[in-house]
Amino acid sequence: MVDLADSRPVQRTKAALFDAFVELVLERRYDQLKVADIIARAGSGARPSTSTMRARTSC
Repeated sequence: MVDLADSRPVQRTKAALFDAFVELVLERRYDQLKVADIIARAGSGARPSTSTMRARTSC
């Protein structure tokens, strides 16, 4: 089975989501962030799977 976790599209999506998170956390408080806002800022058309994102409480 092919592991897609390290594929280039997945890496680009993770990087875009991380960059969007950093931008938004600099604009507003952490507790005001919503996953939907991060996704919209990243320009991702689909919700990333939970396997690529840790829960907010685990940070």
